[in-house]
Amino acid sequence: MTSEITQPIKPAPVAPKARLERIDILRGIALFGILLVNMLNFSGPYLETEIFSYWQSLPDKVVEFLIIIFAEGAFYSIFSFLFGLGFALQMLSAEAKGEAVAQGFGPLFRRRLFFLFLFGLSHLFLIWEGDILTQYALTGLVLLSFRNRSIKQLIRWIIICAVISIAFFALIGPFSIPDGTGLTELIALMSSGTYLEILQDRSSFALPTLLVLPFLIPSILWLFLVGLIAGKTRFFYTIETKTPFLKRALSITLPLAIIAKGILAYLLITNPGGSWNFVFSWGLGGPLLGFSYIAIFLLIMQSPIGFKRLNILAPVGRMALTNYISHSLICTTLFYGYGFALYGKLGPLITLFIAIAIFVGQIFLSNWWLSRYRFGPLEWVWRSLTYGKWIPLVRA
Repeated sequence: MTSEITQPIKPAPVAPKARLERIDILRGIALFGILLVNMLNFSGPYLETEIFSYWQSLPDKVVEFLIIIFAEGAFYSIFSFLFGLGFALQMLSAEAKGEAVAQGFGPLFRRRLFFLFLFGLSHLFLIWEGDILTQYALTGLVLLSFRNRSIKQLIRWIIICAVISIAFFALIGPFSIPDGTGLTELIALMSSGTYLEILQDRSSFALPTLLVLPFLIPSILWLFLVGLIAGKTRFFYTIETKTPFLKRALSITLPLAIIAKGILAYLLITNPGGSWNFVFSWGLGGPLLGFSYIAIFLLIMQSPIGFKRLNILAPVGRMALTNYISHSLICTTLFYGYGFALYGKLGPLITLFIAIAIFVGQIFLSNWWLSRYRFGPLEWVWRSLTYGKWIPLVRA
């Protein structure tokens, strides 16, 4: 990897399909982890109560604890890394097609981000308040300014943004401790409210949420930039030769992740409502564990058998936007009052199996859909809007 960093960046053709499928597999895995974490918010007042205080049964507490330790912050980091990597691969592909296409990459990517932001706004206001698409769209605009930066400059900015991110999570910790105010009213609204009533409540804090987005940019940007470096150094172009590097990276990130998440586990047991939990989950432990997962799954995929077994997840990753929005549509229908009204009634143990069932269903549906169509439904709409014309959807 060191020798690759010192090499000049040259345009390159698109990596072979089998190598890019590893990226789709990782994206599919990240979607599952994000669903596990979001399920805590879909099904009950996870963010409005102190951890372990709402669900009283021991199995529910154990599942909640395990999700926080092994999933929270980790799969979100993988997804962010892959966004930066995807940006780099699109950039390299445009450069490989000639100067004219390369010059048009910036405006095209801005249009792509604009429509992603519209998807995010629709998701945030109309479906569910836990949106990440708006964050990604705004941070993507900043990422575009790093397009021509050298690897050394990118590394400096990664360090700067990571430090700012950790400081931000440390600062907001004391202000993020729930006091239980309005909890009864919230549960009643979510479990029995109509769509318009829940929509009105969501709109009341969706605008403040948008105002906070600029402060979240460093925590996302540094992960984007790591992905950008992976793309610029063509890490996935020669992934078959990266086994020694992956093992070295894992030997560093995994012990550090264990330490950070171990501290978090201690804090959760001794002081569940502590203000430092954000730092050791989202600021440190989550990203470190996320990079450890990336190394582990890439090492598994170095084996032909491992790659074949995991390749069933590639269509899920290729339909990431559709599947991500589908999570919200399915789960709000299950748990909110205008659907099956299960909010606050099913604990983490049961909802864990619901999340697994949803994801398994998406595996089959994504494989079936992409065997007939070129893009996922929302990916097709997004692509057509970006290019200003209807892109052929049905496979020839």
